[in-house]
Amino acid sequence: MAAVVGLQGASICERDTDGECMFVWVYPQISPDLKEVILNKCSILTEDHSETKFCFCQVKGTWYYILRTDISQAHAVKNVNDVFFVILAEDFNPELYQNLAECSTKDYLKGHSTTKVLQNFLTMYTKGYCLKDDDKKLVHTDFDKRKAYMETCIKEMITLFGMESILIYVAVLLKKRIAIYHPKLTTLHHICRSLPAFCIHRKDWNIVYPFLTLTGEKELEEIKNKRTYVAGFTNGEVENRPDLYDIYLQASDGEIVLNPQSKECFQMGKMHKEIAKFLLQASENEDMADEDIIKELTRRTKDIINNLRSLDGENPDDPHISLELLQSKNLTNVMQTFLFNLASAEGLVRL
Repeated sequence: MAAVVGLQGASICERDTDGECMFVWVYPQISPDLKEVILNKCSILTEDHSETKFCFCQVKGTWYYILRTDISQAHAVKNVNDVFFVILAEDFNPELYQNLAECSTKDYLKGHSTTKVLQNFLTMYTKGYCLKDDDKKLVHTDFDKRKAYMETCIKEMITLFGMESILIYVAVLLKKRIAIYHPKLTTLHHICRSLPAFCIHRKDWNIVYPFLTLTGEKELEEIKNKRTYVAGFTNGEVENRPDLYDIYLQASDGEIVLNPQSKECFQMGKMHKEIAKFLLQASENEDMADEDIIKELTRRTKDIINNLRSLDGENPDDPHISLELLQSKNLTNVMQTFLFNLASAEGLVRL
C-alpha cells in the first residue's frame, strides 16, 4: 500500500479539571506559533462548542485536525476532563484524519501510553494503513481525496440563499474573499468546505479556513495577505469587519452582505441570471443531487472560460486578455468588468 506522505505530525493535548490545556505528547515537533493556535482552538471547543467533537483548519499550509474526547465521567486519566488528539497534514481529507484520530485516541486511553499511538502514525505514514482495536485495518485508500471534495451541502446552500446563490458562485469564480458566519461549528465546517466545489475545476481546497476567530491575530494576518479565501467564523461580529471580506454570508439566516468597495464585481448580466435560474431550479429538483449540480455548473463554467480565452484570436494557445480587448468586443459594461475579473482569476491578464 502507498504511504501517506502528507502526514506531518501528531500530538495529544489534555485539559485538566482547572480548565487548563497543555500538550502532553508531540511527534515529531510543532512550532510555538502553531502550538498557540491549537491550544486556543482546544479551549474554544470545550468552552463554546461542547457539542462539537471534531474540527479542522489550517495555518501556513498545514492542516490541523482536532478530535476532542470528554473523559470527565470515565475517569480514564486522573484530573483530566478532555483529551484532544491532533493530526497535522499537508492535505485536506477530514474523514481520513478523523478516523485516524479516533483510532489513536482509543489506543491512548486504554493504557495512557503513546507507544501504540506512535506505531499507528508511523505505519500510516510509511504503509498507508494502521490497525484498529478490532484488528481491522484503517486504510487510507478508502478515503479518496475526491470523496472529501464531494462532501458538500451545495443544494442546501442554494435553498438557503435562493437567487442570491449566484453571488456565492461569482465570488468563488472571481477568487474573492468570502467570510461566513454560523454559530454551530459543525455546520460552519460543512458550508466552508462546500464552497470550492462551485469551481471544482480548480480543485483548490487550500482556500478554506473553516475555523477562525476574531481574536486570532496571527491567523487573521495570514488571510489578509491572500487574494482569495473562504473563512469561517462562529462570531457574528465579523460582519463589522469589512476589511476581511468582499462578500459576507450570514449562514444562520440566509443573508448576504457585499462589501461596498467590491460591489462592482458582483453586477449581474444576462449570463448570471441564467445561471442563477439554473441553481434555483436545481435546488427544487428532487432528482438532482449535489454531484449533478456541480457537474452542470462545471460545464457552464468551462464554457465561459473557453469563450473568454477565444476572444484573443491572435494567441489561441496562450491568450492575453486586456480591458482594451474586451472593450473592442461590443460587450456591456457589466460583462466587460466580469470577464476582466475572470481573466485575472484565471491568470489570463498580463501585467
